[in-house]
Amino acid sequence: MRFIEKDFNNTNARNQLESLSYFCDVDNSVIAKKGNYSSSRYGHNIVRKELEYLYLGKCCYCETKINPVSTAHVEHFRPKSKITGVNKNGYYWLGYEWSNLLLACPSCNGIKSTKFPLLRNNHIVDHPVDYNGNFDHLKLRNDQNYLNAERPLLINPEYWKPEGLMYIDNLGKLVPIKNNRIAKTTIDEIELNRDALIIARQGKIDNIITRIREQLVARHGEYPLDDDQYKYQLNLIFKIIASRINPNSEYTLLGRAMIERFDELILEEIEPEFRDEIRNYFREYLINI
Repeated sequence: MRFIEKDFNNTNARNQLESLSYFCDVDNSVIAKKGNYSSSRYGHNIVRKELEYLYLGKCCYCETKINPVSTAHVEHFRPKSKITGVNKNGYYWLGYEWSNLLLACPSCNGIKSTKFPLLRNNHIVDHPVDYNGNFDHLKLRNDQNYLNAERPLLINPEYWKPEGLMYIDNLGKLVPIKNNRIAKTTIDEIELNRDALIIARQGKIDNIITRIREQLVARHGEYPLDDDQYKYQLNLIFKIIASRINPNSEYTLLGRAMIERFDELILEEIEPEFRDEIRNYFREYLINI
């Protein structure tokens, strides 16, 4: 996961979501206290494209590139029609609210589904009203005070910075920092350590280790690389590591882990007699980029 800086006033998205039939659909849902929304509106190509641009085509939860392998889902962070273990109504007033929409892969969206655990289990189950007791459309945005009493135990990457709550270990698993409860719940409830994700993340770690080992063979083989050639080849590998923190890359937390915990993730799999030299070259590379 990575932090996403979202413009809650995005004109393109809001104009599509809040066009002519918007108030009718929302008002009917409020009257029925049951979300009655059209996926053709919140999943409209304009809304989807804005989310894909914002999330760089990656899932908000697992940070895997979605297209062209599968089709991105428009995810309601606060469920629009049901809250698991709470009620069958959900946050029925938030079906078209831009600040409640994220981009998710089919797997994470299906696993997360209607889950929305809170720290104190104090779900707000009724729509906001004004001083006259009428439905207040102005309080729908998730950054307004109306929902501040809730303390979600799932990370919304548009509000929290996941980088400070979790990291990736040498096995490719997401681990909560200091057993952070929000991070732990997010990892567990959305199954962010499911086998496919661990294998994908571990594969990227193994790729770096394999590349370094190949250069060690070239360095100490029958026709050894000289110092400059060896350093140049290592720097190409280090460049791959550094590129992993680019927002366009999958698993940016993995890139951070490779840099910040290079010894644990990479050097532990390298023969001990070569570790100091590689570590020094890596530090020099980081200083110079």
